[in-house]
Amino acid sequence: MYDKEAVEFYNQARALSRNGNLSDALASYKKALAISPNFVEAWNNLGNTLVDLGNNDEATDAYREALSLSPDHPMLLNNLANGLRQQGNSRLSLDYLQRAIDQDSKYVDAHINKGFALFDLGKLDAAIGSYQTAIGLDPSNKEALNGLGNALLANNRPADAIESFTRAIHLDRMHKEAYHGLGNAFKNLGRLNQAAEAYQQAIKYDPENKRTHQNLGDVLSGLGDIYLAQTSFQRAIEIDPSFAKAHIGLGNTFMTQDKVEEALHHFRIAIENQPHMIEALEALATAYTDIGEFNQALKLLRKIIRLDPEHAKSFRAIALMKKFKKQDNDLKAMLALYEKATISNDQKLSLAFSLGKAYEDLGDYEKSMRFIIEGNGLKRRSIEHSLDQEIKLVDSLKRVFTTDFFRHHESTGLDDQTSIFILGMPRSGTSLVEQILASHPDVYGAGELLILPKLVETISDNRNIYRFAEAVSMLPAADFKNLAQDYLNEIRKLYGDARYITDKMMYNFFSIGLIRLMLPNAKIIHCTRNPMDNCLSLFKNLFNYGNFYSYDQSELGEYYNLYVELMTHWKQTLPDFIYDLQYENLVADTENQIGRLLEYCELPWEDNCLDFFQTRRKVKTNSNVQVRQPVYQDSVELWKRYEQQLEPLRLAIYGA
Repeated sequence: MYDKEAVEFYNQARALSRNGNLSDALASYKKALAISPNFVEAWNNLGNTLVDLGNNDEATDAYREALSLSPDHPMLLNNLANGLRQQGNSRLSLDYLQRAIDQDSKYVDAHINKGFALFDLGKLDAAIGSYQTAIGLDPSNKEALNGLGNALLANNRPADAIESFTRAIHLDRMHKEAYHGLGNAFKNLGRLNQAAEAYQQAIKYDPENKRTHQNLGDVLSGLGDIYLAQTSFQRAIEIDPSFAKAHIGLGNTFMTQDKVEEALHHFRIAIENQPHMIEALEALATAYTDIGEFNQALKLLRKIIRLDPEHAKSFRAIALMKKFKKQDNDLKAMLALYEKATISNDQKLSLAFSLGKAYEDLGDYEKSMRFIIEGNGLKRRSIEHSLDQEIKLVDSLKRVFTTDFFRHHESTGLDDQTSIFILGMPRSGTSLVEQILASHPDVYGAGELLILPKLVETISDNRNIYRFAEAVSMLPAADFKNLAQDYLNEIRKLYGDARYITDKMMYNFFSIGLIRLMLPNAKIIHCTRNPMDNCLSLFKNLFNYGNFYSYDQSELGEYYNLYVELMTHWKQTLPDFIYDLQYENLVADTENQIGRLLEYCELPWEDNCLDFFQTRRKVKTNSNVQVRQPVYQDSVELWKRYEQQLEPLRLAIYGA
């Protein structure tokens, strides 16, 4: 059929290709085709070799030549489709793949590649169907299983994706892509320890993959392992010094350590490499917001909106920073965007809370609450949440941490006074109190630390943290000293040799008993506030994470009462261990209240504490604007402006 010499060159090329000599193989295929231009197999293999050499455009031309000689050959149709997809033409690729499947309905590779093309086009349900067809034909096809996992994950089905990735890994223990996908799926579900393990396996088999190192860094940051996270981001940057996402991640770890200049440096590098990358602009804007450089932050946020006029998160950030006035252009833009039928639920969420803030500024409380209620409804419908576990947790804490229990553990822990714990319900004034104390030269304000929650997980053996009270009850007395030392080592590693270090993780109120056993000389400041004002402040805020109970008035009231129940228990069992600071007293009698606070903390008077709003430090909460202003009473009894709309909340807190 073909010239004998052409066949010899063809066979020579195949042997060279098998041995990895791709350039020589390419030359031999071309010699074969120069002799026999109708050599279909040579054209096809020439295309494959060009693909291996990274020359997709010439490969596509070679596949076209082969297909012109054999128009209905499924493999040639499939190969040309792949070439077109590599060129970014997934739509045309689909036509050729469908022709291949029409010729051979059991052609597994064509079904898989059809799934890839459909995935590229965002047709996720159809892509899932194609992968499932391929798996039905070949249940042990690891590429089909990996592709299905990615499509399921993109279709917001992470649990199903995990099953698919796991099946692929069982077929190939070195399947780096499946490990990476598995990490993404666990990350999506918030199962960060398992995500980290999956990414580490992916790196084991693909150590030069910058994205896996970056994803591992993100997960480690979420777990509070800042130094390990930095190592991952730095490795990604070593692989690609211009990798913007890794610079963003590294910058965020520096922000966590209050190394602001280092953080800004990496955010700026990210923007230099990707000037229009919204994630990089957001990171720098957030950093400026956290340190009180609001004008710089606003410039970046407005740049983001110019790049993406529908970027609702930036409107939200702007809304938190400004006081709205009548005929406000930002308000008009947000209203127009809110009415667009094409925006996503996430966009609508951000806008609803932003509009609620805007109309509160304008004194239109009825319209404000209308948007706030709409936003909360959207958020609540998007999450699965129940208070059952918190109820069980409080019951177990009350059952284990009794007066007798503390009497039997009188001498545990370390005699150390470094730690000042500031806790209470979110939006109760904890950020304000930390800002006041952090303005004292002897105090370092460390913010919301994850160190104690991680110790709680360790005590619970990383299982259900809602059972940690029982685990504490079984610990030998010596362990509390070791736990205290672990805690102090971590804060010292992060924050040096400051005399006092504040830990403003609000939910440490669940761990007051453990704190007493570990650090009996620690200071605990419990921030309180009018229940209705406190809960209103929660209800009208959209949080980046957590606080899931706060998006329904009845659940919010129930959670508040649960918190009060637990705090009442701690005060009864540890009567001299907790200092209560009422927000309303602080704003009404600031100087005297600050004096008493400093006296409790055994600190001398410091004028800077009264001028706390001038202190330049990172504040990474929704209160970062308020704590940079003198105290004001605008939010005291604000709930009465919304009294009618907050009736479900009032009933939940106080009953009929």
